[in-house]
Amino acid sequence: MSKNKSNPKSQGAALKISSPLYYCAHCKKVIPFVEALLFVEEGSPRGFCTERCIEKYYAPIVEHYQKIENELRTHNGLEHEECSKLIHSPKHIESCMQSPHEIWKLENDLKEEIFSFIFYNNDKSNSAIILLCTVFDYRPSFIFILTATSNTHFLKEFQFGEKIPDVSVFLNSSQGANQSTSVEMASTDALDFIRSNLLAELMELHTKTDIPIESYILYDDLLEDSMADPDEVCHFLGRHGEDLIVHIK
Repeated sequence: MSKNKSNPKSQGAALKISSPLYYCAHCKKVIPFVEALLFVEEGSPRGFCTERCIEKYYAPIVEHYQKIENELRTHNGLEHEECSKLIHSPKHIESCMQSPHEIWKLENDLKEEIFSFIFYNNDKSNSAIILLCTVFDYRPSFIFILTATSNTHFLKEFQFGEKIPDVSVFLNSSQGANQSTSVEMASTDALDFIRSNLLAELMELHTKTDIPIESYILYDDLLEDSMADPDEVCHFLGRHGEDLIVHIK
């Protein structure tokens, strides 16, 4: 990607203090649109520019919870439970994420929430698969711990805070909200999804020699001319099969 030789100052545009500011919670990179941010916590303004930044941001928290789990297992003599193999089964993991038997929620004084999804496996050992995670759109988003146990004392460590009274209502909340949304809103969401993916891909390809992303707003005045009278038009398929058109001026 090469720099555009046009001078943004000649367009009469300038960055403004009053312009909305969005940035990655981990690397602090300024993001031009809120749709380009990735979120993993419901109701949190904490957004990220890439999956890599999400992983790096939460890495110390993952380490914290893993340390606690290891200590609990050592204390209870559960270092080598037979049921631990269940966490390598996509079928059982999906069951825990999509149709858990229990969901528990713990909220701290900062209103930050962590959830525990528990799925009981119908086997001789009465084992349970556990997800310790954040939730976005009523589904597990970022997973801190994926584990399994047949020990009731270890299981109780994950039955914390408030128990969601009706799991099916909780899981279907997102579906119900989507059904009440109009066709126009659904189309807008689809476009936002495509734009978000394109911006995320752009940021991964962006180099230090390119125009800074936070300066893209300086070229807004060129958009109409590029759409109406492009020098080149390219067609290509997006990652999800959508037909995309690029106007180059």
